[in-house]
Amino acid sequence: MNKIIEFPKKDENTIMCRECRIRPATRLCDYEDGLIFDALDKKGIKRAVQRTQCSKPLCDKCTHKLNRKDYCLEHWKIIKEEVQKDGK
Repeated sequence: MNKIIEFPKKDENTIMCRECRIRPATRLCDYEDGLIFDALDKKGIKRAVQRTQCSKPLCDKCTHKLNRKDYCLEHWKIIKEEVQKDGK
């Protein structure tokens, strides 16, 4: 579960966009992709203690914006599908 993610780099201080791999990343994907369950309540039932986000590094041109949030292409497609389902 604890794995190191290697990001493409232009130099040692620049993280590159994971979509285009050309421009430096200036944003992170804000899609909430899960919950971390690592605490027990008084009844011994697991409860969520933290939400997790995709956090894929993105440049300004590759980000998809909605309600002041940034999304990668993969999660943008999921959001579009959910909106289309709700509209029917």
